[in-house]
Amino acid sequence: MGEIMQPQERFERSTTTAEEQGALYGEQVKQLYSNALVGLLATAINSLVLAVIQRDVTSRTTLIAWVALLTVISLLRYHDIRTFWRKSPEASKANYWCRRFIVGLALSGIAWGSSAIFLFPLESLAHQTFLAFVIGGMVAGAAAAFSSVMKAFLAYSVLALSPIILRFALLGDEFHLAMGGMALLFGVMIFFVAMRINTVWITSVKLRFENSGLVSYLTELKQAEEALRESEKRYRQLSEENARLLEQARQDGETKTILLHEVNHRVKNNLASIIGLIQTQERFGKKKDSPEFRSVCRDLAGRVQGLATVHTLLSAGEWSLVKLADLTTDVIHSTLQILPSDQRAPVHVSPSSIQVTPDQANTLALVINELATNTIKHGQRGKQAPSISVRIEENDGRILFEFQDNGPGYPEPILDGEQYDVGLHLVTNLVRRDLRGEVTLRNDHGAVTRIQFGNRGS
Repeated sequence: MGEIMQPQERFERSTTTAEEQGALYGEQVKQLYSNALVGLLATAINSLVLAVIQRDVTSRTTLIAWVALLTVISLLRYHDIRTFWRKSPEASKANYWCRRFIVGLALSGIAWGSSAIFLFPLESLAHQTFLAFVIGGMVAGAAAAFSSVMKAFLAYSVLALSPIILRFALLGDEFHLAMGGMALLFGVMIFFVAMRINTVWITSVKLRFENSGLVSYLTELKQAEEALRESEKRYRQLSEENARLLEQARQDGETKTILLHEVNHRVKNNLASIIGLIQTQERFGKKKDSPEFRSVCRDLAGRVQGLATVHTLLSAGEWSLVKLADLTTDVIHSTLQILPSDQRAPVHVSPSSIQVTPDQANTLALVINELATNTIKHGQRGKQAPSISVRIEENDGRILFEFQDNGPGYPEPILDGEQYDVGLHLVTNLVRRDLRGEVTLRNDHGAVTRIQFGNRGS
């Protein structure tokens, strides 16, 4: 919201800003035109009264010519007044219209001043006095009507009053000199009265501007208060809505947690049931003396057990990223449970903070289970218990997973690709298809399986 200007600031600006000075001058010019019709009416009445009074001491032709001149000037001024109010000019054109008004007023002042020349009867002191009285009255009226712009008042009063003062002075006798002096004093006093009226009028307009600024300020303040109340109302509504959404989110979170816990519990039970069924089939194969069937069952049970292990890890972490080192340790130990208690294989997994996604974790669980199962099957040398070491590193956004046991190593036909192994074939397919990685087999004091794949968990 924009800054609200204080009323005092508005008043100070009205006296210093060119735009507001122009507005003030525009009001002065409007005041001239507002009083102009009254001035024209006074001119018409006084001129006719003067012509009637002076008809016996002044030539009829001179009177008609003087009244006609004043009438033409008044009609021209009336046309300007009508044009001004019809166009309602902006403040920027105030100078133009003020000049036109002053010219018309000066012409009117000249016409009235000329009466001291053409309508001045030398033989009648009474008619001279009446003429001076009328001209003085017109000047006094001009002080009241046209002092909003002092140039306009002076243009009329000086031209109207000066000739009668000079005429009295030129007659030279004591009586006419006194009358001329009194007329001059009257003119000076009227000038100061006009100045006072001008000051009061301008102050009044400034106060009106200040009041207008105050009204505008109060209006803006009221609008600001209404906007503030509306903002507070919206803030309360938003706060209530946020509280409702927060409570709903909390309830949804609790519901999600309960449902997820229930789903995890059922999946774990189902996996345990599957493992139990497979082990039952394995015992059945043992009774039937079918080693191959029993081996298949053990492998299948190990794979399901690996999936159960990774499911436990993921559910504990709310199905977010899981540390690869923790996954490796848990899956290997789960797979090695089939070994006799006196043949527990030592397992070493290098410490690592590398994390993998849930999808990668499921695939890696199957891969690690196959490698650990392969160690149990082929990694024992005589009565020596197998041992497993795993190295986990990351380089340029790719994870290196190296699985090594202490067994006899891979047979050469396996390394050369001439012999097929189900478990290793499964490992290779899982790594290439699901992890978009690579598998390398080699021997180094045991079988070494090197797996590289992109890190999606960083």
